[in-house]
Amino acid sequence: GTDHPAYAVKLSTSPVSSKTFFDNIPPSWIPQTIHAAVDEHELKGTVELESVELRGRIEVLRIPDEWQGVAKVIHASGGLEKTHTLIRNVSGTVWLNSKHANITDFAGEVNGVHVTSSKLSVSDLDVRPIVDAHILAEGPFEKVMAVVEHFSAGTGAHDALATVSDATGTVHVGVHVNGPIIPRPNLRMISATLDLQDIGAHVASAMLIGQVNGAFAADSRLMGIKHLSGVVQGIHFEAEGNIDVASPNRVNTLKVNMSSDGTAIQKLLATYLPATSDVHIDGPAHSTMFLSGTAALVHCRGTLDVTDAEISVPSLLNKKQGVPGRIEWEGKLFDGKRVVVDHLRLVVPHGEIRAAGQLDLGHTPKFHVNVNAGPLSLRALQAIGVESPISEGMLEASALISGEGTDWK
Repeated sequence: GTDHPAYAVKLSTSPVSSKTFFDNIPPSWIPQTIHAAVDEHELKGTVELESVELRGRIEVLRIPDEWQGVAKVIHASGGLEKTHTLIRNVSGTVWLNSKHANITDFAGEVNGVHVTSSKLSVSDLDVRPIVDAHILAEGPFEKVMAVVEHFSAGTGAHDALATVSDATGTVHVGVHVNGPIIPRPNLRMISATLDLQDIGAHVASAMLIGQVNGAFAADSRLMGIKHLSGVVQGIHFEAEGNIDVASPNRVNTLKVNMSSDGTAIQKLLATYLPATSDVHIDGPAHSTMFLSGTAALVHCRGTLDVTDAEISVPSLLNKKQGVPGRIEWEGKLFDGKRVVVDHLRLVVPHGEIRAAGQLDLGHTPKFHVNVNAGPLSLRALQAIGVESPISEGMLEASALISGEGTDWK
């Protein structure tokens, strides 16, 4: 008749090198996509077939009609040519058939970062393999950042990471990714978590951050910031909020609490506002700020409590510690280069001073400010430290101040 003899085989092997394994298994028994991945990424290691079941008709080198197997892989290595990513010390147990694979107990190193996976599966092995993986990674911030930067090319995250240097600290990452791995890996992030431990770095060369701890949680649309704290340029901060990571990235609501001694604030003012170089601040100050918008247009509002700070401005102000004082503001930052203050209020006992204007943050800052004060009691002003030759009466005034660098009038 036309029927061919059938067979059913169950076998196992001792550990052998991957080269020996592929040299001795009929090529037609292994999906072509697996052959392609092994060759392209130069995958090699040790393979132990714990169990292989084959069923089919006896024809020379014919692929079995049905097959499934369980294999252990140890000491595997490889690389991703496009990203110069090195994969080392990979181990795991693989269950697979002609269309699907599940990998358990997966562990390895990616560019020196320890990686494990609680769930890793590959579907459509016979057509276009799709991976679905839950991956955990832990390592030095600098190494983890380098790996993430490789895989985030073309995204806003990649551009942001490129501004970070001299990174220290430890990072724990959990990520769920899905996508095709042939002909080139094209993985999409489903969700991710990021835990920071004692992170430090320089951002955009000039800004120093340190003692950063906290967590981020993200999906394909939103990134949440949870209990993030640290120090920026000597200013302690705590932040919570969320960012819409769809293009363009948008901060929905980010609340930042800050505290600092006067020295750090004084240095920050002198850096960006040279005209304030004679201002002296001593003692603690506390601020709460709310941010929203995009990198191109940030909306900001907040308050600064300087009640416990001593502030002196030659020939103008000598505020003592304990004298109530609060600054409230609202404004916008355009492209990180221009600040527009819609309104600013300095609230003091028995009155307030109001201001609005703009500041261009170039190499030499330029500013244009309109100030209105009063009605204010001159006696009350002297009580909080304002220097004036007149001690009685009421004051109501306005002024227009503009200039460039330390040249202003």
